[in-house]
Amino acid sequence: MKDFFRKTFLFSVGAATVTKEKIEEFVEELIQKGQASEKDRSRLVEEYVEKLKEQEKEFAARVKTLVTRTLTDMGIPTREEIAALEKRIAELEAKLGEAAKQENKPKRRRGRPPKKSSTESPQGE
Repeated sequence: MKDFFRKTFLFSVGAATVTKEKIEEFVEELIQKGQASEKDRSRLVEEYVEKLKEQEKEFAARVKTLVTRTLTDMGIPTREEIAALEKRIAELEAKLGEAAKQENKPKRRRGRPPKKSSTESPQGE
């Protein structure tokens, strides 16, 4: 999946480069046909490039939405869900560690006197 996103990114960068060249060619055609003037060349190229950037952002947002929806449908947790689970595990591990410490402490007997040895007589004789 990571490779897919890398390839998509590289494709978009390459497409932007090719597209700018195509925009410049298109503007040149407009100038040659008399539909635009030479002084408007740079402004027109910039306008079309800006429109292209807006469309790329919209496309990226749509792809992100689609990927997010697909991952959700597949039951793959989000980063936030994983972080919440990691935090919960850490808290439970800390509680478990405290419980283990409490269990290992020597237990004190309460309220009972120590047992008398079997050699002593019951009445203290």
